[in-house]
Amino acid sequence: MVEGQNQQSRNDKATEFQGGTVHLLDSTNAISDSDTTISSNASTTTADSDWTITHDNANGTTTLENSNEIDFGSPSGFTIDQIVIESPETSGNFIIDNSPSGDTDLSGDGSTSIPANDLSYTFGSE
Repeated sequence: MVEGQNQQSRNDKATEFQGGTVHLLDSTNAISDSDTTISSNASTTTADSDWTITHDNANGTTTLENSNEIDFGSPSGFTIDQIVIESPETSGNFIIDNSPSGDTDLSGDGSTSIPANDLSYTFGSE
């Protein structure tokens, strides 16, 4: 989380990632905060309307959450280590989820998607 932001700066940061490309990465392709390029195992683009932004001013937080399912088709052969959203505005600007939950083993085959309201990023104080 990014601490010390007011609602406008938290909103600006969350808005930057609406409509971004969502990437699934295995441990070999995992990135860090300082990386500017990505080698994705699977990815899909989203639209602004696929996301909602909510504010909790009492706690000083803003949350970006997927309001629609994010479908990756049928990737296989890896285990998801990170879920990353790449800014559609600024190449090389990412937000990273280092602890995805659910069925992250894609060593088999089948359809892979993130259900609506299952991916969220919170900006603000803890």
